[in-house]
Amino acid sequence: MQVTNTLNAQSTININQQKKGIENDLSNISSAQKSNAEDPAMAMIAHAMMSDILTDGQGVMNANDAISMMQIVDSTLTNVSQMGTRLNELSVASNSAALNDSQKNMLTSEFNATVTAMNDAMSQTTFNSKPLFGQELSFSLGDGEMTTRVGELNTGMLSIDSQESIENFARSLETVRNEVGSTANSLESSVNVMLTEMTQKSAARSQMSDVDIAKAVSDFESSGVKLNMASLAQAHQNNFLATRVQNLLA
Repeated sequence: MQVTNTLNAQSTININQQKKGIENDLSNISSAQKSNAEDPAMAMIAHAMMSDILTDGQGVMNANDAISMMQIVDSTLTNVSQMGTRLNELSVASNSAALNDSQKNMLTSEFNATVTAMNDAMSQTTFNSKPLFGQELSFSLGDGEMTTRVGELNTGMLSIDSQESIENFARSLETVRNEVGSTANSLESSVNVMLTEMTQKSAARSQMSDVDIAKAVSDFESSGVKLNMASLAQAHQNNFLATRVQNLLA
């Protein structure tokens, strides 16, 4: 019986040690975040990082709004360009000696209506009820800022009797379209940079505040397995000893 008592005592000690380990791990889990928060230097750095992350996040949102604006403008320019192609067709058709005055008037009427449609398309191109063509737009992108101006196209020079005026308009339209595309590309690059910085800052901040918790959780899970094994070992040992005692008493 002395052997039985000694083995039981040793098993109990093992289980108590594992329980103490689990209690320590739980304490670490509950205090890891708090201890970092209570460190003034760490708290200041973590707060600064979070402020930067939020600033970059708002910058990304602003940039996405700006990209949407550029896409809307580009869509309008695509439609205006198609209408410009029609103007050129009408101009070519009108400059024919085979047409009578009535036919030329019909072509001129369509030409003027198309120009009006161009003007309407550009004047009605808005974002959040704000006009875009001919406007200077500024966007805060985190720590930086981007300013761009959407060019205003002059349709007043267009004439059905002058294909040169139509070609000049087409070149002006292409210039504005290139500027819009360049602005959109710059904004997309800025978004990628800000997202990368946000990821890096978030990872750094997570390391500062969460890595100890992650380790404590891992230790807790490991201690739980060890405790289960110790409990199973004690139960098995008790059954084994009980069997031996019964055999001896039999």
